[in-house]
Amino acid sequence: MFNPHETQEDSFAHKLAMLFFASVLVLISLFLHFDSALKYSLLTSFGDTVEGRIVALQNAPQDPAVIEKRKRENPRNFLKNPSTWTRGDTLVIDYRPKNEPLRTLVVTLPANLVDKKTREAIDVVYLPINPKIAYPAEFLAGFAFDNKVFKISLIIGLVLFWLGLEEGWAWARFRRRMRRY
Repeated sequence: MFNPHETQEDSFAHKLAMLFFASVLVLISLFLHFDSALKYSLLTSFGDTVEGRIVALQNAPQDPAVIEKRKRENPRNFLKNPSTWTRGDTLVIDYRPKNEPLRTLVVTLPANLVDKKTREAIDVVYLPINPKIAYPAEFLAGFAFDNKVFKISLIIGLVLFWLGLEEGWAWARFRRRMRRY
């Protein structure tokens, strides 16, 4: 027998399904951008700058086997920035945080950003609490977009979570009333 309230119950299910798929997209966005956004926020807010020295500039590999190996080294970075990860140059920088031993920073950057002439000095921004978290100051602005995407995704995720809770509660109230019907 046809229930006259079936379409109303189906609308609750459709709304929850749409909210679920939207939240999956938000989670993917958060997963792809959280590390660079967090690094950008921490380094711009709490970071100290120190002068580092470029030790080596490794050009991007040309051999397909090496490129495949590089893809498998870090699949998340490859998924996020495939052209940079496979065709980017790698900078090896030595820097000494205040009252700390010498540290080495290895950064893969797009080939067009890296100055082909090996410079002696480059500024490095590091986190004083954990000096392993560091990045060249000249290229840190490249993470600003990731930071914006992360914050927007976080806000959208919170809104979707709230809408999902409200829709779930409304559906539960509807089901409770229907049992009395």
